[in-house]
Amino acid sequence: KAIKREGHIPEERLNCRDDGPFRFRGPCKGTWLIIMDKTKKKQAVKEIKEKFEKSSVVILTEYKGLTMEQLSILRKKLRPIDAEYRVLKNTLVNIAVKDKAFEGIDKLLSGPTAVLFGYKDQVMPAKVLAEFIKSNEKLGIKGGLLDGKMVDSKVIIMLSKLPSREVL
Repeated sequence: KAIKREGHIPEERLNCRDDGPFRFRGPCKGTWLIIMDKTKKKQAVKEIKEKFEKSSVVILTEYKGLTMEQLSILRKKLRPIDAEYRVLKNTLVNIAVKDKAFEGIDKLLSGPTAVLFGYKDQVMPAKVLAEFIKSNEKLGIKGGLLDGKMVDSKVIIMLSKLPSREVL
């Protein structure tokens, strides 16, 4: 019996307890609960923390309503400018940044959240994101971090309107 757009589920996976890095628990109100192993969680938190430390700009977005194809297009546009777009679990991001004491980041970590990490340039990732939002209105900017300081969505939009470093 198919569960919420998953297609055919093989009989051997219906009562599956172990499937690679994730453990599956049986159907819960018509959906599957996917639970990460503790070692995988610790590793994911470490990676997220490293990404936050390495980034010059971090933009939190709400991606609700976008397809995987649209997300892949955005990722392809960000790759050449040394930026990446990741869908991350809110709780893991919260754990990763709690040592840094970013005031108000926990308020942004509600609902479906994806994070854009810009490693070199601060302006170009914001420009690419703003350009992508023009054609995909479902994507919204929640806020972000600029040089380690919290900023709201208005600052990110203003940042996207600045000329790039090469022009300056």
